[in-house]
Amino acid sequence: MEHILTERYSVQHSLLRKGNGFRVGSSDVPVILGLSKYIPTNALYDHMTSPYRNDTTPKQQTPPMLHGLLCEPWSASLYCQMTGNTLQPGNYFTSRDPLYSELFGSTPDRKVINKKGQWEGILEIYNPIRNIPIGIPPDWLSRIQLQLFVSEKAWCDFLVTRYDFDNPNEFQLLDLAMTRVFLSRKYCEEYLLPRLLHFSMFLQRKQRPSL
Repeated sequence: MEHILTERYSVQHSLLRKGNGFRVGSSDVPVILGLSKYIPTNALYDHMTSPYRNDTTPKQQTPPMLHGLLCEPWSASLYCQMTGNTLQPGNYFTSRDPLYSELFGSTPDRKVINKKGQWEGILEIYNPIRNIPIGIPPDWLSRIQLQLFVSEKAWCDFLVTRYDFDNPNEFQLLDLAMTRVFLSRKYCEEYLLPRLLHFSMFLQRKQRPSL
């Protein structure tokens, strides 16, 4: 089931069936799992339970964030050239499973449409400034697995493209790597979902997670 929402977190769709809240998104997953280098889990909880969480004031974006957004369309076009697939915007999705539909949501970078016109997989784009990581970083893997679980797609192409950060307007491609990540039921059911549900329990109780 596809839900196209005007806001990333819709006020009309609450995370909790008892009280106010909103769904956990794929970008929240590394924070909940303790994989984020920048945001502690309690800070995410404080944001999600804050009365100002629906404030639409644009957040300040760092140079790496702006660099990634600037390069993303170029990377998407490059992906189409390499694979012969076409892309569509990745809208906001929730699970068709009623147990999870009110808890988790996801917005992949792009939907991958195969040569037969079928939505086959999803695409995630990462534009690091300096170095391309070896393998798939754990924080990205956790995000991708939730996206696959929610969208019910079998795979995600993880495209890493590094452009010349010092000359951003030239879009000089320096390096790239692409890995196809498949949905792992074992990872989701034994590792990911129990931890996300545990975090959701604290939200329902309005109690800060114990670290």
